[in-house]
Amino acid sequence: MTALAPPSPHSKPTSLLQWVWRSYFRTALIPLLLVEVVFVVIYLVTNHLATQENITAVRAIATDELRRIVQRESIVIQKQLEAIARLTDLYRRQVVLALETPFDPGLAEKERYAYSPEEVFYTFRDNGNGAVFYSGAVPVGAEQREKVWRLLQLMPLMRDIQRLDLLVVQIYYFNTFDSLNLI
Repeated sequence: MTALAPPSPHSKPTSLLQWVWRSYFRTALIPLLLVEVVFVVIYLVTNHLATQENITAVRAIATDELRRIVQRESIVIQKQLEAIARLTDLYRRQVVLALETPFDPGLAEKERYAYSPEEVFYTFRDNGNGAVFYSGAVPVGAEQREKVWRLLQLMPLMRDIQRLDLLVVQIYYFNTFDSLNLI
């Protein structure tokens, strides 16, 4: 216990209530407030550290998940590209076979084609099959028409390839040096 200093002659007398209040403030209230402030600071610091740790963990988890998604999607795309490559190779082999095999598409099919005044050979009526456009850069004669007729046997294959794979929107199935275009 501390000794109280004797009152100075110029000081006012302290009431008992004031003396008890000052004593209570110094011995109980200030330490209690300091402890509370320390607890609040500890809470804020630990909360900040825990939040930072959680953000780091969530970022790592998200990065790993994103990596897995990207790998999975790249495998899917690779498989789709391989399927398109196989279909393209199948089509290439069938084109070679069609060019070597005579074919008569029939009178109804042949009547769908005409010449323009500029000597363009083209499909003028749509029946759901493909279309032919021979620009006339090279004169279109019997040999060129025979090439068209032979290639027309590929139309069912083209429809099936387009229906089989949703990635195939349209097939430009033949373009030649002499300006023959079939679609």
